[in-house]
Amino acid sequence: MQFLEHHPHIAKSIRQTKKPRDAWAAAARYKAQVRSDWPNMDTVLWQELTQFAQLKQEPLATGDAQLVEVFSDLFGYSLLTGS
Repeated sequence: MQFLEHHPHIAKSIRQTKKPRDAWAAAARYKAQVRSDWPNMDTVLWQELTQFAQLKQEPLATGDAQLVEVFSDLFGYSLLTGS
């Protein structure tokens, strides 16, 4: 979404990737083209977690556990754990 209005060709190239990790890498390559008024991911996550009770409860339920980002190539299949 961050490229759609001003850089549709970038948005299209990201949409055409086959894997989530590839989409993330493609978006990262164009970081300099992100609009200055576009919120950073920390802001987006904060807004999601404060607006939706279920989303808020899931990370809170982990207690003091460290949360890590895990990429997967298949929806729901973790490359880290194999499940």
